Amino acid sequence: MSRPASGESRRFPARPLPGVSIACCRQGRVLLAQRGNPPFEGWWTFPGGLVEVGESLKDTARRELLEETGLIAEIGELVETFDIITRDDSETVEHHYILSLFLARADQGAAVAGDDAAAVVWIAPEEFDSVKLTPGTAERAMKALALAQG
Repeated sequence: MSRPASGESRRFPARPLPGVSIACCRQGRVLLAQRGNPPFEGWWTFPGGLVEVGESLKDTARRELLEETGLIAEIGELVETFDIITRDDSETVEHHYILSLFLARADQGAAVAGDDAAAVVWIAPEEFDSVKLTPGTAERAMKALALAQG
C-alpha cells in the first residue's frame, strides 16, 4: 500500500482513507495476498492500496496489482465499494479505509509477492476455508468470480 498524504496517519486517522482492492481472476481462481502489515497482518485478502493524489481509482488498481504481485492486468468493472473500520480496546477508530473493489483479468504471467504482500496465491472457492481470510473476502471473491465468468 502506498503512504497516506503527508501528515496523515493510517493508525487513528483524522478521516477515512480511500483505496482500492483488486479481485484478479484466472481459471476459476482469485488472486489473494497475505498482508504484511496491520490491520490484519498475516491474513489473506485482495491485493490493493491507497489512492495517491491525482491518481484515478483504476490507475491505482493497476499500480497496486503490479507492485504487490508483479502482474499487469486489464482492470474491469467495479464489483463493490465497502469500508474497513477497526477499533482499539477503548472503541476509538484505529483504522478506517473506504475501498473500491475492481475486477481484473490476468490471463498470463506469474504472480510474485512484492511491496507489502508477504505472499500471493491463486485460490479456488473450495480452498477458502484453508486460509485465514479478512472479513468479507470470501463473499466478495465469490461475487467477483461470478462476474468474471460472465
